[in-house]
Amino acid sequence: MSLRGERFAAAVRGRAFKITTEADDASPRPPGLAPREFHAERPNQLWVADLTYDATWAGVV
Repeated sequence: MSLRGERFAAAVRGRAFKITTEADDASPRPPGLAPREFHAERPNQLWVADLTYDATWAGVV
């Protein structure tokens, strides 16, 4: 039986997102904390992430 027949509903998210900040192109950018050429000597030595936005059920974080 299909999901529609079982009355399951798909999550529908809006297409647009709200811009909450205005970038100041004249201000200096902060330095990166991790070097560009990094070689790990052991596991879990350095973790990095680039979280621009994350869509959640409560909204965009």
